[in-house]
Amino acid sequence: MAQISGVSAVIGADTHKVIETPEYEFNGELMVPITQTDGEQEHYLGRLDSTFEVVDGKMTLVDSHGFLYDATNVSADPEIQAIIDDYRAGMNKQ
Repeated sequence: MAQISGVSAVIGADTHKVIETPEYEFNGELMVPITQTDGEQEHYLGRLDSTFEVVDGKMTLVDSHGFLYDATNVSADPEIQAIIDDYRAGMNKQ
């Protein structure tokens, strides 16, 4: 995806790879940041800060940086957990 013209960033999923700080790939126009938090065995929340400027009438990525928050020992919010549990219970009935 990073090779496609017009793509400014890639937020990956489902390859079970943790990218702690963005990797970059040049797509012929700009360096495209690629980031991912895994999601299967690891518990991270990813952050990617991007700065865009208007260049020749188009929004252009000029800077980016990112990192992961380790959410391993973060306690679940009881209200949110109840919503998730209700959703899962409904899915199991189908």
